[in-house]
Amino acid sequence: MAKLDMATVMDAIAAALVAGDCVDRAYGYPAATVQRGQAAVGYPENGQLGVTFGRGLDTATFPVWIVCGIETEEKTRDEVSRLVGSATDVKTAIESAMTQVDVSDFRIEPYPFTEGAYTAVRFDCEVLS
Repeated sequence: MAKLDMATVMDAIAAALVAGDCVDRAYGYPAATVQRGQAAVGYPENGQLGVTFGRGLDTATFPVWIVCGIETEEKTRDEVSRLVGSATDVKTAIESAMTQVDVSDFRIEPYPFTEGAYTAVRFDCEVLS
């Protein structure tokens, strides 16, 4: 298997979200300028080296946030509801565009890289290389 190229993976996840019509714009890094309806891919929070013999398979889990808006606005709630209801669309967009990736779960949380109380739906993408 190939060595994990973090930048390439992050860009591929962002491109898959745009190509799959999940968002209009996606950043392949944790951008501070993300607006409502846009996405950002974060650095992997964990990984495993050599899951199989030697360095035969490495894994890393990349967080992906789709920003829904300011926490206290009703339209933010509506966007969160839409994303949760269509979570399989996000999963399908990413998994169809990439090999050896699993979008395993989602959760609602603050987007951590902006000032202010922006709410996002976070998806975790486990990538095998």
